Amino acid sequence: MWDTGGLLTDAQAEELLLDASTFPSNALERVMHVSRDFEEAADAFVQTARNYLNDTAPEI
Repeated sequence: MWDTGGLLTDAQAEELLLDASTFPSNALERVMHVSRDFEEAADAFVQTARNYLNDTAPEI
């Protein structure tokens, strides 16, 4: 793992390994939950905006 082809110094490689070892085991689950919540909120926003804009659209 230390041979990074000169891309990282020894200190940078050590820090990267330390960060990876302390990564929460449920991080992916948390990201998926937040992503799902965001998508639901975005969908609700778009639907509300469409309803509002349709209600205020000028008649042609």
